[in-house]
Amino acid sequence: PWIIPCIKSLEDIDNLEVPDPYEHKGIREYYRRFEEFKRLVKENYGDLPVGGGLGIHPPVSAAGSLLGTSRLYFWLLKYPNEMHKLFRKLEETFKVLREYYYEVTGAERGHLGLADDHSGYLNRRMYEKFTLPYNLSLYETFGTKDRSLHMDSHMEHIADIITDVYKVRNVDVGVESDIRVLAEKFRGKAVFNGNANWRVLLEDSLEAIEIEVERCIYHAAPGRGYIFDNGGETYANIPPEMLKYEVEYAKKVGKYPIKRRNFKHLDVIEKERSTIRHKKASHNLK
Repeated sequence: PWIIPCIKSLEDIDNLEVPDPYEHKGIREYYRRFEEFKRLVKENYGDLPVGGGLGIHPPVSAAGSLLGTSRLYFWLLKYPNEMHKLFRKLEETFKVLREYYYEVTGAERGHLGLADDHSGYLNRRMYEKFTLPYNLSLYETFGTKDRSLHMDSHMEHIADIITDVYKVRNVDVGVESDIRVLAEKFRGKAVFNGNANWRVLLEDSLEAIEIEVERCIYHAAPGRGYIFDNGGETYANIPPEMLKYEVEYAKKVGKYPIKRRNFKHLDVIEKERSTIRHKKASHNLK
């Protein structure tokens, strides 16, 4: 399901209210069903752990859903003060929902993972102005023991913020980031997973899957700290047999110590690397 944007004017920002979880019917119903689901799992499968909590994305990413992406980026430039007003409300909402989650579930405090999909499209200056203060506040409030981050957008230009400012140690990478850059910047600082393009699973081509698996492992595994995974999510309607093949092939190629003889498509991958290097050199000469 997609969220339908509901903020279409500056007045809508003023009218937006931070919910009271104790009075909000939807929030209370969520946790009623959550308890019911835990009961069903216990009855049918035993003492399997069941996680889950009702929350929102951090402010910029949450705003992208409430405004729509086009309006989000335009308003950041045209109405920066009003956007900060919105972000403060969303930050408060995040904290209110998180505190309620701890209260009703008894979950251990100190662990926080953020899903910040829209922020990566901001340049570094805009990111530092609109995203960093709010995300850092959330990490410092709720991530005293462990911090993780998921981004489906670019993170190459803010990788040092992720590791050195946020002090995130587990990163989930989407398909748009350059895994070669991140492998270098995250080396020795963070464990990261993802980046494999899930679209190859829809191409009806085992070779395409093999190349994608090899690409990620070739660039990221030598520095260690990389876990092979699809970028973003593994979406509905992906043929199970393709996903199964991807996992099996990744286990074969990605087993340490990494050996060249386990790769079948190094000619394709290394040619791609040489082409990119040539383009960069040509650009520098210009």
